[in-house]
Amino acid sequence: MPFQAFQARDGWVYVAVWIDRLWRPFCEAIEQPALAADARYATRADRLARRAELGAVLDKIFATRTVADWMARLEARDVLCAPVNRYADLPHDAQVQASGMLVEQDHPRAGRFRTLDTPIRFSRTPGTIRTPAPALGEHTEAVLAEAGFTPDEIAGLRKAGTI
Repeated sequence: MPFQAFQARDGWVYVAVWIDRLWRPFCEAIEQPALAADARYATRADRLARRAELGAVLDKIFATRTVADWMARLEARDVLCAPVNRYADLPHDAQVQASGMLVEQDHPRAGRFRTLDTPIRFSRTPGTIRTPAPALGEHTEAVLAEAGFTPDEIAGLRKAGTI
C-alpha cells in the first residue's frame, strides 16, 4: 500500500509502493515527510491495515497536481509509477510507439483502421492479429459444432431464441 491508481488533476497515475524501502522515497515525492515518520504507516502491513484511512489522505494529495508532475516527482525517486492512459492517448504514448503496438487492420464493415496489436510477444511464436473481430454471433454455429452440438441441436437453440 499504496498499490493503486490515484486521480490527479488531469487524469490518473498508478503507483506501486510494493516494498517498504519505497515508502520513504514515495513520501518525499509527494512532499509528505510526516507520513514517512508516522509509526502507523511504518510497514507495508501497517499501511494495509489502515488502507482506507491512508487512501483518503493520498487521494487528496494526488488531486493537487497533474499526471506529468506526479510522474516526474515519483520517477526522480525511483518509485514505480505509470500514467493510466485512455484509449485515445495510446497512439501518442512513447512506449506504445517504440514497441510497435499500433497496427493497421482491414475490417469488412469498419474499413481500414489503426488498433492495438496483441501484447503477446514470444520470440519463436509472436502473437499477431490475423482476422478482424467477429460480428456478434458470427461464429456461434461453428463454435457450437466444435463443442459437439449437432446441426439439429443448433437449429433448436436458434428456434428457441437461445442463440
